[in-house]
Amino acid sequence: MKAIHILSVGKPPAGWRREAFEHYIKPTSAWVKVEAIHVREQRIQDDHGIAAALEKEAADIVRALPDRTYFVLLDLKGKRMTSESFSEWLSDALQDNHSVTFAIGGPNGVAPSLRQKADAILSLSDFTFPHDLARIVIAEQIFRALSIRHGHPYHR
Repeated sequence: MKAIHILSVGKPPAGWRREAFEHYIKPTSAWVKVEAIHVREQRIQDDHGIAAALEKEAADIVRALPDRTYFVLLDLKGKRMTSESFSEWLSDALQDNHSVTFAIGGPNGVAPSLRQKADAILSLSDFTFPHDLARIVIAEQIFRALSIRHGHPYHR
């Protein structure tokens, strides 16, 4: 079975954030295996430490990537898609790869080196979201995309 991984920087969400994420992930598992991966957010001592912290998080993200995955960085400056075009894109990505991993950076963004390692960079919106909310949005869009692909009535 193909797999989708949602990798984020920071602690796993709790309460309503976890429930909302699982609300979309559970039905998605009928079509693909879905896994949440978390890497630790690095503490920043001062303004000079931001770049070093982002590089450490980037290294942790790269180490956490599953083997043979198509690595997608979610970033404000990434490519924008409609739900329909994302559905087609995701179907193609899953067909051509063992798995797809969507990575969400921490509150300070991501290191430029991580952008260079990404196979694709996508944007969820022109808005900036807290990473817990970004996890919910990408989970919903994955469910919507696969619903479109499989003729499920969720997307109308």
